[in-house]
Amino acid sequence: YELVEGNYVHQTAIVNWNNLIIGKNNIIGPFACIGLAAQHTSKKSCGHIKIGNSNIFREYATVHMPTESKTGTVIGNKNYFMVNSHVAHDCLIVNNVIMCNNSAIAGHVHLMQGCVLALNSSVHQFQRIGSWSMIGMNSCVIKGSRIKPGRKYAGTPAIDIGPNSLGLSRAKITTNELQKEVERFELYNGRFRVNTN
Repeated sequence: YELVEGNYVHQTAIVNWNNLIIGKNNIIGPFACIGLAAQHTSKKSCGHIKIGNSNIFREYATVHMPTESKTGTVIGNKNYFMVNSHVAHDCLIVNNVIMCNNSAIAGHVHLMQGCVLALNSSVHQFQRIGSWSMIGMNSCVIKGSRIKPGRKYAGTPAIDIGPNSLGLSRAKITTNELQKEVERFELYNGRFRVNTN
């Protein structure tokens, strides 16, 4: 690893520094690719990728350029992107999110704080994944899915299988905090990027 602008970058990583605004203490692992062109058949890549602090990008993790310069592809703080995880163009990822091996999100997806995408899970474009929710292994969030805060989802298509009790407990989320987040989720329904929380 080499120290680059306060971040630890493996020598095999591919990083588009010209279109990247990045904080400190991020780890970009072997063969990770940050800032390659968006996979879009009609729109060109433009704008910047914005990454906060203390994120981990493991082997072969990918983050693509946005197609909308006003919004960009935005990643907050303390997120963990495991092996082969994929963040498509124009996504918004807040804080303390975990994307496990081979999980993938399509364009314009909003991952709210503390959610977890388990092994091999996938998310349809323009979806919002509620705070402290969990998407189970091999599950697919389709166009019509509604992934509410603090719940667990599994299957194809992903269906609600109960409260994410362990996740809420680990994050020390109170009933009041969860209720406020549920209300905020409902308020945002059908809209993308009201703010970065």
